Amino acid sequence: MIRRTIAVSSPAKVNLFLGVGERGDDGYHELETILQCLDFCDILTFELHDEGSKRGLISLTCTPSLEIPQENNLAYRATAAFVETFGCDPLPDGSGISIRIEKNIPSQAGFGGGSSNAAAALLACAKVWGIDPLGEECLRLARSLGADVPFFLYGGCAYMVGRGDILRGRIEPLD
Repeated sequence: MIRRTIAVSSPAKVNLFLGVGERGDDGYHELETILQCLDFCDILTFELHDEGSKRGLISLTCTPSLEIPQENNLAYRATAAFVETFGCDPLPDGSGISIRIEKNIPSQAGFGGGSSNAAAALLACAKVWGIDPLGEECLRLARSLGADVPFFLYGGCAYMVGRGDILRGRIEPLD
């Protein structure tokens, strides 16, 4: 039986500006970038269920298939990391989490589909377990998954620095 279903839009993005600075001691270049969400999205559907599941089971399907193991998918990794990071036992009655991704963003095309999917997974989990998705712990988790992931938690248009993972300002549309 499905106990709860949450559908989340996962938008594509484009870099409107990208400035590359010096390489730091960590091997990464300092960046300044302006990122903008686009109108086309993947759709992620999360179902918490208890029918025929094993404790702790997270499953993921993607249409069309990316032909990678589910454990390598950023939405799967984000969900598993969220549960571990926040000590959430989302499955106290032996239920599971099923994630379905309806893929509309071209894979590996520079539109940030995987990062957006990871952020959508974090947003869905934050909603289910009442965690602030823009709190420092969630942002730290987002940064560990990829440089673009924090941007997708903010959405819209934003000026980002660091590895492209630190918000410096939101850019609001003109009227």
